[in-house]
Amino acid sequence: MKTNPITVRRLTGALAAGALLGLVASGQTPGVTLRAAHAAVVTGQPSEINVEQDVLEIAPGACTGYHEHGGPGLETVISGTVTVETRGAPGTKAFTAGQMYVYAAGTIHNFCNRGKVPAVFTAAFLLPKGVAPVTPR
Repeated sequence: MKTNPITVRRLTGALAAGALLGLVASGQTPGVTLRAAHAAVVTGQPSEINVEQDVLEIAPGACTGYHEHGGPGLETVISGTVTVETRGAPGTKAFTAGQMYVYAAGTIHNFCNRGKVPAVFTAAFLLPKGVAPVTPR
């Protein structure tokens, strides 16, 4: 069995700066701050995959707004509590530091901070080549 080498290219500029939430980058979501953004392209696989990882902070009382991603992802809470509102099942659930939320591509969701202190979380997802990282809903 032949294996393909994996090549990773780091992305910079507009994709890395605002890929998780274009709404955040454009200032359309007050109270949500993109603290770090990392992106890479993985080749040498059956298809090219864009890997995105961001760190966001949500101010108390703020929400990201409903959106979906073009690929599967996971969010891990670093501090505070993030309430995830998902259209359809599983509904609404709060996640605290160390807990993770995993979702399939196309899952429409909204992240809110209903607490009294800022909530910080990482967001990582895998995007097939040419797929939009985020679409507001």
